[in-house]
Amino acid sequence: NALVCMYAKCGSLSEAWRIFNQLHVRDIVSWSTLIAGHADKGESKNALDLFERMKDEKIKPDHVVFLSVLKACSHAGLVGKGQDLFNDMYELHNMPPTIEHYNCMVDVLGRAGQLQDALSWIEKMPVKPNTVTWNVLLAACQKWRNFDLGRWAFKYSIQLDEDNAAAYACMNNIYAD
Repeated sequence: NALVCMYAKCGSLSEAWRIFNQLHVRDIVSWSTLIAGHADKGESKNALDLFERMKDEKIKPDHVVFLSVLKACSHAGLVGKGQDLFNDMYELHNMPPTIEHYNCMVDVLGRAGQLQDALSWIEKMPVKPNTVTWNVLLAACQKWRNFDLGRWAFKYSIQLDEDNAAAYACMNNIYAD
């Protein structure tokens, strides 16, 4: 698993696959590492296909796997799939989402240009938004050139961390655009 992880994190997925295929026992770590490797390289379809294969082999997903597949959905613009996976976490796997999972969903919606839905998601979260939450929304506002919502997200981000360099850089870019 350490070798699969090393190769996947270095971006050498062909080597990660070579080692993965030689494993006599593939556990959640093996699968999770390979899924994350594909998600990190923007190979969303491969990450999601691996997720389905993992479930077919009766390996139960964990929080880390769900973060990777939500990231894959975000990069591919698969809003519906992301929402389904998020719901499945609790409904099928009895796994309550963490702030990281909520932040991934804000990213899924924000990257797809659904900024009002992302904001509604934040407002309905049962956990308090953190700086990452607001920075994710702020980045989406920059991408989609939504100045007003960007200023609003910036305000909340800075309230949580007045030294948040990422928020200042993003807001600067929004003003520059």
